[in-house]
Amino acid sequence: MFNQRFGFIAAEDEIMNNIPIPGKNFRAITYDEKEGIIRLGWMEVFRWIPTQDKYRITFELDLRDDVEQNTIRIFHETNEGPIVFVNVTKILKLYV
Repeated sequence: MFNQRFGFIAAEDEIMNNIPIPGKNFRAITYDEKEGIIRLGWMEVFRWIPTQDKYRITFELDLRDDVEQNTIRIFHETNEGPIVFVNVTKILKLYV
């Protein structure tokens, strides 16, 4: 199985080895395929039992100007997940 860990964090925030730097805001959204966990900061918000089955998880970022709160929705294949992250910053960076 291909093991992948990546996350989104606000462009102005910093992390080092997935550990917050003192004085910085840590609200990263992290996806860990090997462990089957999605986290917001340090809080585990969703967990599944990893299998050998191949599937696609999609993160959809809605950053339209006319939307009141920027959001990230999660999809498993074509099924929308129950988790919605709100108040997402307009400029994100991806970390691996």
